[in-house]
Amino acid sequence: MLDLILTHYNESAVLGSLVSDYSRILGVEGLRLIVEKSGNEKVSQSATYHLASLLSKKEASKAEGITLMKKLQATDGLAERNPKLHKQIESELFIAENLSIGSAAPDIVGKDHEGKEFKLSDYRGQVVLLDFWGIW
Repeated sequence: MLDLILTHYNESAVLGSLVSDYSRILGVEGLRLIVEKSGNEKVSQSATYHLASLLSKKEASKAEGITLMKKLQATDGLAERNPKLHKQIESELFIAENLSIGSAAPDIVGKDHEGKEFKLSDYRGQVVLLDFWGIW
């Protein structure tokens, strides 16, 4: 079905909705096909982003996903033409490279229950429970 859609609508921006809404259903192979055959720049970029995101979430393909995401991030003019996607890429790369199991936690600064400032790195090597909350 995807081949048929891409044969007749490969230039259509409507494919962007398909990619965004059904990226997990399309899976790696479906997204690769859209990247390869789409004639619409934004659709191709969106498919590349979702493909890289799926790949980076699995340890076996994480490096490929990060490489693909960085290649997309380096696209000339992406920040100006598609700022939303550019921000998503920055966020996804930060998470993939810094917030995965086994990675050191980012050093954060906060105040304890007595109002005394502390850094997370002050507790390196100890078990730490962080309780984030707020009232908005």
